[in-house]
Amino acid sequence: MKRVKIAFWVLVFGFLALIIYQNQDYFLGSVCLEIDLLFAAYQTAEIPNILLFAATFFIGLLLAYFFSLFERFKSSRTIKNLNAEIAAHIQKIADLQKEIENMQPANLDQQAGIEVQAEPDK
Repeated sequence: MKRVKIAFWVLVFGFLALIIYQNQDYFLGSVCLEIDLLFAAYQTAEIPNILLFAATFFIGLLLAYFFSLFERFKSSRTIKNLNAEIAAHIQKIADLQKEIENMQPANLDQQAGIEVQAEPDK
């Protein structure tokens, strides 16, 4: 399975590298971003397109990480609660086993000091 995963990622990165290589003119080209409000206008310096793609990718990666972070905390808390419940159940089982051992003597002779004699045949 590990080799399949590695092969998959090699194919994905190879495909992305092929797309970027075949479209170098577009990715290495520059663009100016403009914001034109009614009261003000702003224009950035020329930014290469590949930088915009990389920034968008990393912003999406960070957003996905932070949204999954809450789920991981929730899962962690659930796991902690379930482990505590398991420990409580194991302790209860141990207590019940001790209670059963105390209720059932292993050997009547040693427990009560009574000798058990076989009944004579009539």
